Amino acid sequence: MSASPLPDLFSLYCFVNLAQTLNFTETARHVHLSTAALSDRIKRLEHDVNGSLFIRTTRHVKLSSLGEALLPSTQRLVGEAWRWREGLDIDLAQTPYTLKIGTRFELGLSWLVPSLKTLKDSEPNRSIHLVWGLDQGLLTALEEGELDGLISSVRINHPELSSAPLHREEYVFVSAPGYATTTICAKHASKYCLLDTEASLPLFRYFVDALPSGDHWSFAQLELLGTIAAVRARVLEGAGLAVLPLYFVEQDLKAGTLERLRPDVEIHHDFFRFLWRVDQPREESIQRLISELRSIPLT
Repeated sequence: MSASPLPDLFSLYCFVNLAQTLNFTETARHVHLSTAALSDRIKRLEHDVNGSLFIRTTRHVKLSSLGEALLPSTQRLVGEAWRWREGLDIDLAQTPYTLKIGTRFELGLSWLVPSLKTLKDSEPNRSIHLVWGLDQGLLTALEEGELDGLISSVRINHPELSSAPLHREEYVFVSAPGYATTTICAKHASKYCLLDTEASLPLFRYFVDALPSGDHWSFAQLELLGTIAAVRARVLEGAGLAVLPLYFVEQDLKAGTLERLRPDVEIHHDFFRFLWRVDQPREESIQRLISELRSIPLT
């Protein structure tokens, strides 16, 4: 019979931390995992040792007898790993490395690309390679380990992925001047064409979800264009109306080439997020990059 694979060091580190706090939420925060991802790692450890490491009730978590027996040797192992890391002769801060980051075209071109010089100046040994695509394709690449990180407003609930907010994203409802009345409502929607990116993640939902329930907007035509750059171009032509990120059309609004519709509605906002795998070996590098990106204004 072949031996079972050894548990990874990070999972043992999670076990040691949970044994100290006996609190899944607190431990997940400390090790930069979601609570679900932490729970999954503990379950896999328990599968490896063929027994429960913790006794869980609705109110309390405590070490099992097996967990108590394994804790001292696990603490020594994790401690030795940290001492090995601290005793490396090479200066890791000066070792060249590369992070491959996925992003959508508009955000990447308008914000991430102009930020590359600032990021390079702050950490010259780090190279950032960009990969362009749509959210679903980039998510698949991240899950399969082809990317080190992904910048997107997509929301996830995946035990193997972590996320951190970077910048709040505001949206506005716009058209070319005179295309529609600024007070447009659902009963007049049938006169107009709605321009949007894709059916599965429509930007118009940010507006309509902020309205009282029951409002049903039925447009004369729906035109899906794939990217917000294409939507903006068609709106500027007077081809329809759309919901777009404020950062992307702010200059158009100031110049008067676009007009804000329904300024009385506080449209729902979202966040640009940085996503990465929970088993990312360069966790510290990812956390530094997240901190740097948060300091660079969204333009």
